[in-house]
Amino acid sequence: GAVGEIQILLNNIASQLNGDQKKADKV
Repeated sequence: GAVGEIQILLNNIASQLNGDQKKADKV
């Protein structure tokens, strides 16, 4: 459903933000 798709998009954005934070921590 639409709600599920939105949740997936939010999860993808969250994972991308987490990845950016991890990269920043490494620097």
